[in-house]
Amino acid sequence: MSVLDEALRLREHYANLRTFDQRMQNPGFRHMFRERNNALVDLLPRLPRSLPACRILDFGCGHGVMSDWLRNHGAQPEHLVGVDIQPDRIARARKLYPDLTFVEATGECLPFPDDTRFDVIIAFTVFSSILDPGIAQRVATELTSALAAGGVIIWYDIRYPNPANPNLRPMPLLRVRQLFPLLDDELKSLTLLPPLAERLGSWTEVLYPKLAALPPLRSHYFGLLKKEG
Repeated sequence: MSVLDEALRLREHYANLRTFDQRMQNPGFRHMFRERNNALVDLLPRLPRSLPACRILDFGCGHGVMSDWLRNHGAQPEHLVGVDIQPDRIARARKLYPDLTFVEATGECLPFPDDTRFDVIIAFTVFSSILDPGIAQRVATELTSALAAGGVIIWYDIRYPNPANPNLRPMPLLRVRQLFPLLDDELKSLTLLPPLAERLGSWTEVLYPKLAALPPLRSHYFGLLKKEG
């Protein structure tokens, strides 16, 4: 599969999904989103520099929601760039957040000077969307090269297969390590299985923490992939 084929597949797939705003109407999804962002706040002191000093790549930035979150938590707009393969998503991100930088590009060849290095790369639910193993490996190699010494990839991706969604490829720990053999991983399971979480309705605040306390019911890995400094 070529990068163009992969881009067309992703565009067709995401066109049929609920938008972020639509999903945020669901209390279970809101709880998942809040839980992940709280975990991200806890990670900030472990970054190689303070957030305002970090050069940040939001890889697979979509509509720019995470780029905006980072800016609101101290990231400097001039040090922050979002990249996505989908032109409609980049156009939407530029409209929503005109003071931030968004670039349409593939992950196999990032459109930056060869000496550009990032302290932090965000990779949230990106690799599970890449079905072709060769493309996934080339993207992982490119991201590893783009990391500064001591830099980190902040990782969040699904670890279980989803029988209802053939457009996702699970990212168990072994697969993550195969993609990033030069990085040290500090990952933990997080997030209640979305099909379950989104069915909790008015019981979300009561049941979500109890169910998410059971490790087999946590669907994603979250944490850092670190490059030696």
